[in-house]
Amino acid sequence: GNIVGTGTVDADGKFEVTLDPALTDGEEITVGLEDAAGNKSPEVAVTAPDTTAPDAPTEVVIGNGDDYITANEIVEGKVEVSIGLPANAKAGDSVVVNGDSTVLTPADIDLGQITVQVEAPAEGATLTVEAIIKDAAGNESGSKIVQAIVDTKAPEAPTDVAISDDGMTVTGAGEAETKVTITDKDGNIVGTGTVDADGKFEVTLDPALTNGEEITVGLEDAAGNKSPEVTVTAPDTTAPDAPEATVNAGGTEVIGRAEPGSTIKITDKDNMVIGTGITNKFGNFTVFITPITDGEKANVTATDAAGNISSPTEIMGGKDTLAPDKPTDVVISEDGTSISGKAEPNSIIEVITPNGSVSGET
Repeated sequence: GNIVGTGTVDADGKFEVTLDPALTDGEEITVGLEDAAGNKSPEVAVTAPDTTAPDAPTEVVIGNGDDYITANEIVEGKVEVSIGLPANAKAGDSVVVNGDSTVLTPADIDLGQITVQVEAPAEGATLTVEAIIKDAAGNESGSKIVQAIVDTKAPEAPTDVAISDDGMTVTGAGEAETKVTITDKDGNIVGTGTVDADGKFEVTLDPALTNGEEITVGLEDAAGNKSPEVTVTAPDTTAPDAPEATVNAGGTEVIGRAEPGSTIKITDKDNMVIGTGITNKFGNFTVFITPITDGEKANVTATDAAGNISSPTEIMGGKDTLAPDKPTDVVISEDGTSISGKAEPNSIIEVITPNGSVSGET
């Protein structure tokens, strides 16, 4: 009901009225006449021309929007393209993508976007998508253009992968400009880097690996395609801990613990080998030796599969160097003349009075 223009019919029965504001978007107006006496004519409704183009699409997204089209984004030869709609888009307008037109529905307007399927080009080719909005009067918005490269092929597995002797770096070769990721046996990332333009890489490990650890090395290109992984083993330059060891009472066996799977070597004071063995999966060992007697010393070492030798553990031989358990079931006779009980076979029993004197021995 707002007045947007007034004027007077001239002597020839014609009129021309300037509108303020100008109407160029299909607006509907009514025109009526009023004579000098105040009598009003019936009104006539007319529609303004629509010469106003819609705004351009707010965005155009190919696939996941990362500038690449991978294998999982192509379905039956086509890739999904999403077009964001401007605020002045209306139901009945059309979205034109690479020449193919789709009429917008009220649901599209409510959603604020429309999704269409576009033919994917060949491997390595660039898909160019141009989208416009076209209204019912044929007015076209400006265009929105985006591109994405088809990359569906994963890099080949890295080659010539090696770990330095100090366990600090991994070197190898692979597809140029791919990302290198190195993980340990638990899946933790221990190093990342990039293959250079010559197809080489060198990655620093954190922490350094020097105990025969297994790692996996994989490549990932800019499109997110991942290569097969390569497994390599770090050098083992870490010696086992010194064994825990003791000698049995007879001096004929050494019992102890060391790194599982390590080789146990026992040498006498002249560095002669008097016994060898291997620890079990729990690290336990029992080694028969040339007997060592009271006060004789020997050294026990553990050597791992890589040949690293532990520090020696010194042991001392003897007929019986392990103290017996305490006696049990000890009873004094009713007449007080004897004592009985249980103890280690062949051990010597001493009965000591409160004042520290020995009152009996057997």
